[in-house]
Amino acid sequence: MQIIPPQDYTTMPWRNGGGVTHEIFTDAAPYTWRLSMAEVAQNGPFSPFPGLFRILTVIEGAGIALETPHETLTALPRQPVAFCGEMPVQGRLLNGAVRDLNLIYNPQLWQAEVALQTGGTVTPGPGPVAIFALGPQPFGKLTTHGAALLHGAPVTLPSGFAALVIRLTSAI
Repeated sequence: MQIIPPQDYTTMPWRNGGGVTHEIFTDAAPYTWRLSMAEVAQNGPFSPFPGLFRILTVIEGAGIALETPHETLTALPRQPVAFCGEMPVQGRLLNGAVRDLNLIYNPQLWQAEVALQTGGTVTPGPGPVAIFALGPQPFGKLTTHGAALLHGAPVTLPSGFAALVIRLTSAI
């Protein structure tokens, strides 16, 4: 298991300049998938990612309404919301700033899922599998908002340890 603590994330401005993101994992440049954590402090447009899909999960804060030309998706804490990366999205904070986890991926190459797991075994898959720690207690060197990329062996999370488990499998 490759553990990346939050202080080792790569921080960069959003494409549209409206905030910052902390890149956790990416497969290449240009990437076919990327896992990052964003800080959303104000209402505003989301950066477009043409040809890619997103799964956004609020990890801190009350939530955010994602207003699109077709519907409003409500992203509440720990409930993943998927949408097309090229779709115009206006974010409207529900009750103050949020921090969210974003999986951005190429749907022609990957199928993806993000799921909340509290304790239990996480098994590696044929594609990348990551664990994003929500806490509250640490799991070895994996602390709150830290991430791990699984390699080879299954990992058993302690009872009560909350995490988002991110799975990618080849779409081809």
